[in-house]
Amino acid sequence: FDLYDGGDIASRARRIDAEIPVRFAEKGRLRIKQVGRIVNVSLTGLYIGIPHPPHINEIVDLWIPGPTWDGQEASLKLRGQVRWWRGDPEERALPRGFGVKILDYRDATSRDRYRAFVQALTVEPE
Repeated sequence: FDLYDGGDIASRARRIDAEIPVRFAEKGRLRIKQVGRIVNVSLTGLYIGIPHPPHINEIVDLWIPGPTWDGQEASLKLRGQVRWWRGDPEERALPRGFGVKILDYRDATSRDRYRAFVQALTVEPE
């Protein structure tokens, strides 16, 4: 489920502010999971606030918690690449963390569910 057609559309994607927990692991280090929070999100990527971001170009696996049905969590599973990071939150509007470009989805349902997740964040509360 590749989201990209070869072009770098991440920089043009509309970002939506969010406050959502996320777990991630650097590729090859699946036993070392970290917890951060999604600060903003788009269809092509997201920004994760965390004190010690991974290195630029690092591949990360992401798990965004979802609703629970019958005792099983329906988390979204994504793989992305760290494209940039912020080091000093005093100088920027964003907290310390990193920007991720989504590369692919880890299971068959995550692509559609991720799109629905982003769309749901754009709906204005009544």
